[in-house]
Amino acid sequence: KSDYEYVQNYKILQAVFLKVKVDKTVPVDRLVRARYQDNLEFMQWLMKFYEINCPPDITAYDAVGRRAKGKGVNQFKPAQGIARKAPTGKTISARTPIDKSPAKAASDSRSRGSSTIREKENSHGLNKSASTTTVGIRISKKTAELEEKAKNLEDTVSKLKKDNLELDEEMQGMERERDFYFNKLRQVEIFLQNYEGQDMELVKNILKLLYATEDDVDGEAALAAAEAAIAASQQAREAKNADAETETEQKHDVEESNEDEAALVEEEQNNEGEEEEDDVETH
Repeated sequence: KSDYEYVQNYKILQAVFLKVKVDKTVPVDRLVRARYQDNLEFMQWLMKFYEINCPPDITAYDAVGRRAKGKGVNQFKPAQGIARKAPTGKTISARTPIDKSPAKAASDSRSRGSSTIREKENSHGLNKSASTTTVGIRISKKTAELEEKAKNLEDTVSKLKKDNLELDEEMQGMERERDFYFNKLRQVEIFLQNYEGQDMELVKNILKLLYATEDDVDGEAALAAAEAAIAASQQAREAKNADAETETEQKHDVEESNEDEAALVEEEQNNEGEEEEDDVETH
């Protein structure tokens, strides 16, 4: 047969694979050349696929009977060496009678030896293919598990980033609120420290509340701090007032000195004017 005459059957096989969602491409261009290695590898894969996916009651499957129901089966002769079931339940062979001659025996011996070698090679190839397929399945499962773990980790990282942004926004809002109330309390503290009215006892109590801590149960340390703050504020005001008075006195002295100098200059100018007038009258 030509190569194109084999394509139809492989098309049917590929269509069946696609129908049952088997992700396997049939290498038709290599299989139709009837090369031993290519066909062996494909049959090894097919055998392994069959062993993995066959149902438990596969022993009840009658392959010959199922094939006999196909179209155009009667025009083909049965394959040599295929056992058929007789109506009485006995198994009859389609092989030709065995020749008991010495030459035929020797030929059968060589044939059996070659057959044994091929069976060993096929068995080795099947075992190797099965091992490769098992490793491939394990790698696929491990890859799927790793991909799922990576996806879960990405989801976790994304959630943590979102939570981190929310926490940053909350922290910034709390810092703004803290600064706002701290500035308010600082303004109250400055106002009380600079207060010069008569209600100093009230001022001390308010400062005591401002300076109170968890360790200062009775508030004595806070009261001492309040009094120290008031004293320091008073000293600062007194020093400031003293500096202001000193500066005012210095300015006053400077102004008086300037006035005296101006008066002296004016008096000298008047004296010089009078002298000039006397000189003019004399001439």
